[in-house]
Amino acid sequence: MTKLTNLMKSVWLELKSEKIYVFLGALLLTTMLASAVFIAFISNNIMSVFTSYANSICPN
Repeated sequence: MTKLTNLMKSVWLELKSEKIYVFLGALLLTTMLASAVFIAFISNNIMSVFTSYANSICPN
């Protein structure tokens, strides 16, 4: 039980320090960047599919 309490105390001290905020900010930024690249890739593919479908229906 004391080991668990000491672990919780050390985790709480780490949470109170600012290193965890820098880590979480970097993780959030990386996640946002990766999801933005992924969404842009998917939407580009969807738009090309729609464009080719529209060109096959009504060629210009």
